[in-house]
Amino acid sequence: MKLINFIIEMLVWGVMFGAVYAHPVRAYLDPGSGSLIIQFLLASIVGILFVIRQFWGRIISFVKRLVGSDVDSDYKQDTDSNND
Repeated sequence: MKLINFIIEMLVWGVMFGAVYAHPVRAYLDPGSGSLIIQFLLASIVGILFVIRQFWGRIISFVKRLVGSDVDSDYKQDTDSNND
């Protein structure tokens, strides 16, 4: 977890440093560059959704195994005590 936090912190500092010390350039974005950026953003969103979809069953089953038996037994005890 420390490694992930360190990587994120270095990325943020790098972006901030690059934004502050960037030299002005004489360039423009032509329509091809704009469409490439839009395509990259859309592909990233679709890729993230695909990965979530692929691992969603594993995440749910892990959570159910982690807390499922305790929740089921507590629920059964509560319903049994209410029937008395």
